[in-house]
Amino acid sequence: RLLLSNPTRDSSRKFWGQLLVAHPERLDKSLLDADVAHMRRNRESVIGLMQCVVGVGGLRRHLLLGERWREAKVPTVFLWGERDAFMTPKMREAWEPIASRNPNISITRVPDAGHLPWIDAPERVVDEIEAFLAS
Repeated sequence: RLLLSNPTRDSSRKFWGQLLVAHPERLDKSLLDADVAHMRRNRESVIGLMQCVVGVGGLRRHLLLGERWREAKVPTVFLWGERDAFMTPKMREAWEPIASRNPNISITRVPDAGHLPWIDAPERVVDEIEAFLAS
């Protein structure tokens, strides 16, 4: 509602601060303005996407990989910001056994970053991706 009802730069910054980044005060005005333009232009598409992904009980289970992570053959890194609003303690705890059971999966935490760690800590994310690709 915050961003969909009447998108403004301030509502966009507030939304990003509540759900997406740890430091909304650092967001560039041009990024916020592009987000506002996108929300105004694509409101119905955004709502449709949310309805496809989230149901009454939360995320639609058939979209989750669940146990299929156990068989993942492609090297994969779970890169997440430690201040991710979507990452509950239960979800964090679930990742450890997934990674320990599959040598192709590793976990990298980005301190003081939110759901979009590349916005909060771009240099750290680039360093982590480069290290992952080099391994």
